[in-house]
Amino acid sequence: FHATATLTDVLTPAAKISGRQVLFTFSWGASTGAASDSVGVATASYISTSSAGSYTLTGSFAGDATYASTSTTVSFPVARRN
Repeated sequence: FHATATLTDVLTPAAKISGRQVLFTFSWGASTGAASDSVGVATASYISTSSAGSYTLTGSFAGDATYASTSTTVSFPVARRN
């Protein structure tokens, strides 16, 4: 399972925010973090839960002296693993 988040400056959308930590939190209790790269993309890999169902993933940035905190939650299905 791969999750990505892109950090951008809302005042200058073309400006990507690099070197910032993004926390990915899954509704089944697991979480992992990843730093944004030179184009503002943070990518985390995780083995999904073994139970089929509908789950949520929240990507969050805690904020710093330059940028405000933000988070987004999305729903996604998990099918039976083989």
